[in-house]
Amino acid sequence: MLETLRLTSNLGPIFLLGPESIRRLDNGKETVFAYDNITRVRAMLLGGGGVIELSAGDGRKMVVVSSREQGRGSPRLKEPARSEYISFATELHRRLAATGNSIQFVRGLIFKKAYDPLAIPDALMP
Repeated sequence: MLETLRLTSNLGPIFLLGPESIRRLDNGKETVFAYDNITRVRAMLLGGGGVIELSAGDGRKMVVVSSREQGRGSPRLKEPARSEYISFATELHRRLAATGNSIQFVRGLIFKKAYDPLAIPDALMP
């Protein structure tokens, strides 16, 4: 059985990766996307953290955001927040790939190098 992973952002929302869905909790509002309903993933890296925009088949969108360091000049996200975000994003991509559905992976506008859409071993690719 898959474990539930939690990502807390200092920007407000909490994200939970469950066995079959991702949940976003923000100011008392809950948004749930089933992995098998996600059709597009857009990712951007931002100073060691990042943003992932998920699009569902029904047109809804969910934005997953890492924490952000406070202060002038957008300093890089520090540990442990950086590793927590990377682990969460990697596991989200693994769970999406495991659905076997056709998902469009695109990179965002803020990339320093080419985007590896799955960031997991080729053995899990369809």
